[in-house]
Amino acid sequence: MVLDYPHKKLLGICWGHQTISSVFGGKLVDAAVPEMGVASVKLTNHGRAFFHEAAASETFNLQQHHRREVAAAPFGFVSLAQSNQCFLSESNAILTFQGHPEKDSETARLRLHDSMRWFGFDALSDEKAWAQLEMLINTPHDGEMVWRRVFEWVREPYSETGATQQKAALALAEKASKM
Repeated sequence: MVLDYPHKKLLGICWGHQTISSVFGGKLVDAAVPEMGVASVKLTNHGRAFFHEAAASETFNLQQHHRREVAAAPFGFVSLAQSNQCFLSESNAILTFQGHPEKDSETARLRLHDSMRWFGFDALSDEKAWAQLEMLINTPHDGEMVWRRVFEWVREPYSETGATQQKAALALAEKASKM
């Protein structure tokens, strides 16, 4: 799709963020500590310009639910958040998030069963840790604000120059993967 339709918008969330990053030469690793619940995402200068509603606070909060993360940024992308949490392609055609703007607390609660596998506890084995995890899941998040910006971005034009750079970045990533 990226090669044949460079002007089409592509949004990657969680595994999509990781996959797109990997395809473009980014590096994935297992997280030192898995993430579950709402976490603060600190914006870069580019991120503050892109997420204008969050510019003053310099952060937004999103539900997180992962065991892997992007350790090295992909070629041809601008980091919108620290810790490789959000990228925008130089072509303005690909936007990715590690976090979950689509999840609310009710949806996030459906994944609480992962706590035993990921953290070694559940509601019965460690009530205090379980309560902490529930608090994180129920923390207010900025998913709606992020979605408003995504819907604005979808209508923005892509960059011809950036599309050329995007193809070059993909070729560079392919070459690097064969070394």
